[in-house]
Amino acid sequence: MSPDPTRAERVLLLVGGVIMTAVGVLFLVAPTTLEQGMGVMQPEAPARTEIRAVYGGIELAVGAFLLWCWRVPRHAASGVLFAALFALGAGLGRVVGFAVEGAVDPRNLTWGALELAGGAYAAWLVIKRGR
Repeated sequence: MSPDPTRAERVLLLVGGVIMTAVGVLFLVAPTTLEQGMGVMQPEAPARTEIRAVYGGIELAVGAFLLWCWRVPRHAASGVLFAALFALGAGLGRVVGFAVEGAVDPRNLTWGALELAGGAYAAWLVIKRGR
């Protein structure tokens, strides 16, 4: 196993870190974006605070971690593994939601496909590194 990250790993960490950071900032500043983009109702202040915490704060932290792993090469493998688990977990949550709710919204389908594809790619990079 090479301790140096591959170009693909570095790109995944940078792109993932930038996207997650941007999404986190967006939801911290404008939590009603979730309602507009995904149909999630959040009329009261406590709901907007929850959106800021989960979609803003947590995603901002994920983005910061991925960018840190991009910046500190010895942690790149951990960052790629985390990206795989994070994306696959989100995608799995959507698949379970589709099964339980019996309805597939095109927005959720699009995000789920992106999460599962990105997570699978990151998992492939982890497996490839372990060879």
